[in-house]
Amino acid sequence: MEDFARLIAGLGLVLLVAACADGYPAADNPRTAALSVADHVRALNGYLGAQAGATRTAFELTSPCVLALSKASAAKAARSARREAIDLRTMAVEVKADKAAGGYAVTLLHGADAAAREREGFQVEGWIDAVAFRSHLQQLQISCVDEAGGRQGLLAS
Repeated sequence: MEDFARLIAGLGLVLLVAACADGYPAADNPRTAALSVADHVRALNGYLGAQAGATRTAFELTSPCVLALSKASAAKAARSARREAIDLRTMAVEVKADKAAGGYAVTLLHGADAAAREREGFQVEGWIDAVAFRSHLQQLQISCVDEAGGRQGLLAS
């Protein structure tokens, strides 16, 4: 009888381990540190492509430390475009719940003057999306600092 109890306990342990591994959310993959700079920009543009509204927005890395944000009206008749350079060395990212929109607001604060920083806001649906959006931006910042020769300034703040 004692052997039977050990067998049942062993099977229970195997089932428990299998159940835990099966339920991990796939949305957490891939690890952002394993992605290239182009992959991070592509992921950010994927989030921007899901934005509702009449304005199309896209990121492009124009140098290791400058992220260009393009905004263009989707209406053909009133096609107006705006392109803004965001210095990754002075950019900060905030994530907040947006109860009114039912999702999360990711805000980029940029500009050298802390008192007059410009704000760019983006909406995402879920917490994982908001954190991933922020993480992709932070990985671009780390890549910029690595390109410039050191991480001290970025990681100290």
